[in-house]
Amino acid sequence: MPAIDAWRRRRDWAYRIAWTPIAEPVTAALTGAWLLVDDGTGPELLAACAEAIAEHGGRPLRVSLDLAADADGALEDRLKDAAAGEAIAGILLRTGQRTDRLAGVLPEEIRDVPLWQVAQDDEPGRAGCIGLPERLDARCRTRLAAVLQQGSAEEAVAVRPSGVYARRLVRTNLESDPETWWRPRGAVRVVGADTALGARFAAWLTAAGAAPDPDAPPTAVVHIGAPETAVALAEEVAGLDLDAIVFCTPLSGALSEAADPDSAAAQARLEALSRRLRADGRPALTVALGPVPDLDTGGAHVFELIRAAVGHGEAAVALADVDWAAIEPAAVGPLARALPELGHHGRAGLGRAADDAESLRRRLAGADAGERRAIVLDVVRTRAADVLGHASADAIDETGDFLDLGFSSFTALELRNLLAEATGLELAPVVVFELRTPAALVEFLLAELTTKEDLPDAAG
Repeated sequence: MPAIDAWRRRRDWAYRIAWTPIAEPVTAALTGAWLLVDDGTGPELLAACAEAIAEHGGRPLRVSLDLAADADGALEDRLKDAAAGEAIAGILLRTGQRTDRLAGVLPEEIRDVPLWQVAQDDEPGRAGCIGLPERLDARCRTRLAAVLQQGSAEEAVAVRPSGVYARRLVRTNLESDPETWWRPRGAVRVVGADTALGARFAAWLTAAGAAPDPDAPPTAVVHIGAPETAVALAEEVAGLDLDAIVFCTPLSGALSEAADPDSAAAQARLEALSRRLRADGRPALTVALGPVPDLDTGGAHVFELIRAAVGHGEAAVALADVDWAAIEPAAVGPLARALPELGHHGRAGLGRAADDAESLRRRLAGADAGERRAIVLDVVRTRAADVLGHASADAIDETGDFLDLGFSSFTALELRNLLAEATGLELAPVVVFELRTPAALVEFLLAELTTKEDLPDAAG
C-alpha cells in the first residue's frame, strides 16, 4: 500500500550517531620531530603526548607560545627557532588554543604539516581533534602514535584503552511505544525561530497543541544555532524540569560533497553536549538533518521522528533520506562508512562481533541459572575493565555505581557499544547509567537474552 510504503521509507530516515570502534592502524613508527605547543596549561596532557611520540621513534619538541597574547612576530620567530634544522612531521596543541592564530603565523616550511588538537574531554568535539583518556597507558600511547603516523580520514577520533573510535551513523528503529514519545505541551521555547527551520518547528508545535513562547516558563526548549548559544541555553534551563531539550544542526560528514569542517565541528560539539546532559538525566537530543524532502512541505514526519527519538532515549540522531546503495564510493563521507548498504565500506570486524554474540548464546543455552549469571557478569566486568584501562576484571565491583567506578558519558557509551556487540542486543544509549551498577546491568542483559526464541528460560 502506498501509505504504508511511504511510512516505511520515512522510518528508514532515522540513524543513531554513535562512537564506534574503527580498524586500528597496523603500525606505530614515528619519524622526524613533532612540535608540541605549550601555553602553560595542561602540562600533563602534553607530557603524555611527548612520551607517546618518543616511545615510538619521534622527537617531541616543546615550544612555548601564548596564542592569545603574543604578537605575530614573536610567535613566528619562536616557531622558526624551534623548527630550525628539524624535519617537522606534525604539530600538536591542546584543544581550546587559537588554531586560527597558529595557522596564520606558521613559517612557510611547516605550513603544510598535519596539525592536531588533543583533548582529555568526554569526547572530541572539534574537527582534527584526538580525544584522549585522563591516563594514557601503553595501549593508548601506541594508538595515539599510530593515529599520528598514519593520519586519519576522520574528522575526529577518540583513543581509549579499548580501541580507537570514530563517529558513525547506525540505523535505529524508533518504533518504541508512542506513549513514551515526547508530547509537546504548554509553552515551548524555540531559539532560532526566525530561521526557516525554526519557523517550521514553531508551526508544528502550534499544530501539536503547544505554544512557542519565548517568555513563559517552558516545558521544553528547541535550539537552532551555534554550539556556543546551545551551551548557554543548557546552562540557563539547568534547574527546570523539561520534557525535551532538542538541538538541531545540519548533517555533515555523511556525504563527502556536503562535508564542511566548521559544520562537522559544530555538529560534534552539540552531540557531545547532548550526551553529557543525558548522562545527567536530562532529556537532550541533537538532531542532524540531512536531505529530507518532507521539510519542504511542513516537516510533520520529521517532527514525529524527533518526538520518537526523545522518548527512545537517544542523545544524537540523524534524519536523512538517502539511497546509499546508489551512492558512488567517492561520495561517501566518514560518518556513513559503517552502513551495511555500503558493503566493504563498513567497519572491519563486524563478523567477529556476530561470532562473539553467537558464541555467548551457545554458552548460555547449555548453562544453568547460576552459571548464566556468572557468564554474563564476566562479560560485563571484562569489558568494563577494558574500557577503563584496568589490567583485570577484578577491578570492577559488581555492586559499585558506574559513576564511582570512573565512567563518564563517553566511556558509558563505549561500554554499551561493546556489550551490544558481545550480546547481539540492541541496547539503549543510556542503559549503563540508567541501571547504575554492573549487577543490575547483568540482570537486565540476562532477562533480555532469555527472551530470545532460541534460548530457553532455564537449562534442562
